[in-house]
Amino acid sequence: MLLTSAMRIGALIGTIEEILAGIASRGDKTLQWAEGRGSSPVLCSFETAAQHVIITKPAMTDQLRQTTLHASLKAGFLVRPIPHDIRRGAAKDVAHLPLVPTAATGLANSSVAAELGQSARSLELGITAAYVGNRNDDSWKKRVDASFQDPFGLDVTDNVYKRPRWTRVELDRIYREEGVDPSDRRATRTVRVNRYKEHQQKWRSGEKIEELHRPGKLVPFSKDGMSISHNF
Repeated sequence: MLLTSAMRIGALIGTIEEILAGIASRGDKTLQWAEGRGSSPVLCSFETAAQHVIITKPAMTDQLRQTTLHASLKAGFLVRPIPHDIRRGAAKDVAHLPLVPTAATGLANSSVAAELGQSARSLELGITAAYVGNRNDDSWKKRVDASFQDPFGLDVTDNVYKRPRWTRVELDRIYREEGVDPSDRRATRTVRVNRYKEHQQKWRSGEKIEELHRPGKLVPFSKDGMSISHNF
């Protein structure tokens, strides 16, 4: 998402393959903005009313949360994620990669420390990592190829979420129900946001029930026989 955003505003030049190759060829493995774009924000701000991107203004933290939320609805996630869940998912993928004892990972681990005669404390303090240097191993392809499926992970549906579209008459009725003046833009926006949240939650709850009763759906059980398919 970050790379795509940077490419769209011209902060990166070239194809995605060329950009990744450029990162791999650098000793510090960093991503460099195009010449003259060094001060550009990583994530640009959205102007909702005018529906355009302000490339000179950094995005607020709430924008990333909202982007993650809307993407999760399009992908059929039945729980509401937060941006940090992307990092947790990457960590879980890496933790479940097939273990090959002879395969080098490029990471400083206990085996490397033992080979160097260093203690667990040295490993903890990052001394072993300093010996190993920058990582060159590509874990993304390994994670994709491994196709790890977590039996206790979040439920996902094939049904794409459709945001409700209300007519002006329907909106006026909703505002009256909430006791809000239709001319008060701030108050009416709050009403719409809350209604959208309620609609999303009802959709997720309904999809969870459908998934649970869908033919061929395997539901994990714990030792005491209780379903644990919805432990999030």
